[in-house]
Amino acid sequence: MLKLPLAAMASLLVLAAAPTPAQTTYNGAGFAIPDLSTNSSTITVADPGVVTNVTFTLNALSHTFLNDLFGTLSHDGVTVTWLNRTGGSDDLGGTYTISDLGTTTLGSGVGNPRTSGTYSAFTGLSAFNGTSVSGAWTLTIADQVGADVGNLRSWDLSLTGVSGAVPEPATWAMMLIGFGAIGVSMRRRRSTVKAALAA
Repeated sequence: MLKLPLAAMASLLVLAAAPTPAQTTYNGAGFAIPDLSTNSSTITVADPGVVTNVTFTLNALSHTFLNDLFGTLSHDGVTVTWLNRTGGSDDLGGTYTISDLGTTTLGSGVGNPRTSGTYSAFTGLSAFNGTSVSGAWTLTIADQVGADVGNLRSWDLSLTGVSGAVPEPATWAMMLIGFGAIGVSMRRRRSTVKAALAA
C-alpha cells in the first residue's frame, strides 16, 4: 500500500475537501426615484455559502442632479454607502457597476450624464466578505433634495462565495483512502514499538 507521511496525508485531505469559490448573479426589480423619497429593492438569496466578493450593477439608472442622491447596499447587519450626495449638477443616464475594482466613485466620475462603467463604493464592498450568502440584500436610493427625479430599471447582484457543501464522491474516496493509510501506518508503528520492547 502507498505510504505517505502523516503531515502530507493531512495536507492531501485538506486540499481534497477545500471548497471552490462560485459566482452567481441575481436579478432585482427597479423603482422610480421621485423627489424627497427613499426607495429600495430587495433580492432574497436562498443559496448557502460565505461571501468572498460582491459587485452589483445598476441597469439604466437615470436622475438629474447627482448631488440629490444617497445610495446604500445592506445585508446581514452590514451597510455599504456607494453614493453620498456628490457629483454636483451632473446627471445619471447609463448602466453602472459598483465594484472594489472601480478606481473612483460614481459621484467623482466624468461625463454629463455620467459615463457608464465600473465605479467604487465610498466604503468597500469587501465589508460583506465573511457574511452569509443567503438572506436579504437591499439596494436603497434616497432623493434628499427637491426638483429632480429619476428611475432605476433593474439591478443585478453578483456574489462570489464558498460553500461548506457535502464533498463529492471522489473526495469521500480520497478521504477514506487517506484515513486507511493513516490507520495502517499507526498499526505498523505500534508493532515496531512492541517488537523493540520485547527484544
